Amino acid sequence: MGIRTDITLNEINQLLEGYAISFVKLEITIDGISDSTYIVSDANGMKYIFKIYESADTEKLQREIQLLNSLNGLPTPKFLLSMNNIPLYQNKTIGLFTYLEGTSLKRLPTLNHIAQIGGFLGTFHKQTEGKSSINPKKFTINQIDEMFQALEAFDCDEEIKERFRKCYLLVQDIELKNDGIIHGDLFLDNTKFTDDKLTAVFDFIEACNGSFLFDLSVIANSWCFDSTNTFQRSSFESLIASYEQNFQDKMEISKLKKSMLFASLFYALRRFTIKYIQKRDVTVKPYDEYLVRFDVILEEL
Repeated sequence: MGIRTDITLNEINQLLEGYAISFVKLEITIDGISDSTYIVSDANGMKYIFKIYESADTEKLQREIQLLNSLNGLPTPKFLLSMNNIPLYQNKTIGLFTYLEGTSLKRLPTLNHIAQIGGFLGTFHKQTEGKSSINPKKFTINQIDEMFQALEAFDCDEEIKERFRKCYLLVQDIELKNDGIIHGDLFLDNTKFTDDKLTAVFDFIEACNGSFLFDLSVIANSWCFDSTNTFQRSSFESLIASYEQNFQDKMEISKLKKSMLFASLFYALRRFTIKYIQKRDVTVKPYDEYLVRFDVILEEL
């Protein structure tokens, strides 16, 4: 993902000198905003992912590792360091992972892409159903309440607040189940494809207990709309069909619609909070993109 903390090749090799591994090439990555992620290569040309976690501590990384190690047959990275002795760089936790080939999509996903991510999520949920994560729940109505109250107290245009209020009133009574462990952040830039085949799903650091409908809603809201915020119904139907086939359960579209509205407001509030209230020095996409999609979901589903 994107680079917020700079590190040199020599510094990486010094950090990992106890692992009998060294690297001869260092490349930066440009996608994402959460952590600083590099591609490193050894003398044989083998690639790895070296990550500096900007906010997650060692304990949080260990929980991500445990989750990744529990998944079977899914295109997810594997952690390569000792869980009991994870080095730090500038007091930040680091990680070394297997490198999964592919590139993130920079265009509208095809039905084939949609079917694959739906199948992945269905299988992932099948494996995590009923399991517990000790990570705090992040994708809840309480989180939306906190962000909404912060917005209300924030000095900004009243029209902006009113727009958020109208959305909030429609989702404030939602009941989200605690189904198992969810990813919660499965946007396009957290996946890779090679020759249109899904080859990688990553960034599980925020994985926690939550609603499977929310997890599916994040994909529906981000993968089933084009750049003009036009809803792609055929993509949506392909997503649901593939998810149901792999999770082996039928979807109630009315409940999914409510969850999609909730997820749209969640990420609109999150983007607004990060950029305008917290004023974090990170790249954030426009918050109103998801307010527009909120209205489209309301009308078309």
